[in-house]
Amino acid sequence: MQSAQRVIVTGAASGVGRAVVELLLDRGAEVLGVDIEPDPGDQWARYRYVSCDVRDRDRVAAVFDSFASDGGVTGLVTSAAVYGRDIAIDDLRPDDVDRVLGVNVAGTLWCVQAALPHLRASGGSIVAVASVAGRIGGVLAGAHYSASKGGILSMIRSLAKNEIRNGVRVNGVAPGPVDTPMIEGRGYTVDMFPIGRFASPEEIARPILFLLGEEASYATGAVLDINGGVAFS
Repeated sequence: MQSAQRVIVTGAASGVGRAVVELLLDRGAEVLGVDIEPDPGDQWARYRYVSCDVRDRDRVAAVFDSFASDGGVTGLVTSAAVYGRDIAIDDLRPDDVDRVLGVNVAGTLWCVQAALPHLRASGGSIVAVASVAGRIGGVLAGAHYSASKGGILSMIRSLAKNEIRNGVRVNGVAPGPVDTPMIEGRGYTVDMFPIGRFASPEEIARPILFLLGEEASYATGAVLDINGGVAFS
């Protein structure tokens, strides 16, 4: 990643988003990290961090425009997501659906909408984090989470088809469960996966950087399945 890269990463406070930020910084990029969590403080001194709920369309636009005003935007990684409650569809309530689809689908849409004018100007790229749940209906995830990640997969295809004419590539990754707090206590065990272990955040972040950069300059509309073989077992 060249120093000219200026990338916005959502879900940046932990997990895959945090791993993406660290790899980008190691490669000389300028990074804006966005997450609903408060500013963690000194550990983020190497880059900009803004606390922002991705469901807030106006706030997202203001944060992205402020970062872009200092030199544009060349990349967007949408990693912000919530898993929701572990419940059967019989027990779903409107607030369950509103939260999961609000963050995972609407939040991704608002981030893409805010970034696109800047990415069109730079010929940049987007990488959206979907999930194996969107491919196969989940390993243990509920219907609302699986639906939200299926929506991300469709969004990638739609955006890729329409934005390549504007010089913007749009790709995605579909991870299996990653060793982060999101899956703690939810019943996942390594024997569910042919590879015999969970992914580390860095193992998802590295393919994201590949899709984001010039190494994948002819790829748009692609989704990399990074799931330890669970989708095929």
